[in-house]
Amino acid sequence: IFAADPMNGFPPGTPVGRPATVSLAGTLHLVAAGLGFLGLIAATAVLARRFADEGSPGWAAGSYATGLLFLAGFAGLASGSSSAGVVLGFWVALFVSWSWLAAVSVRLYRRVGTTRPGPVAAGR
Repeated sequence: IFAADPMNGFPPGTPVGRPATVSLAGTLHLVAAGLGFLGLIAATAVLARRFADEGSPGWAAGSYATGLLFLAGFAGLASGSSSAGVVLGFWVALFVSWSWLAAVSVRLYRRVGTTRPGPVAAGR
């Protein structure tokens, strides 16, 4: 919905470097991305706790590790650095996070209908 401002030669024909001014759409892009990224990090922590409580230490550790990796990648990018290492690190963190999200989604989907409802779900 909110397009990022062109910069550093992207899209082709754009001058190298940062734009002189940031548009409203560019600002809203950064805000929305930041909120979404923080939500993803929070989700890894919440699900890590749930997996630990369920007795799934591997899933818990993987969830915590994914959250920490993504936090590091996001922090590197948010620092304003546009070095190749920081950008590559962010893309690796993004790939790992989306892979975690897919794996957790499949795991939880397979459990739908296989567990008995608890007191809240049963209306007690």
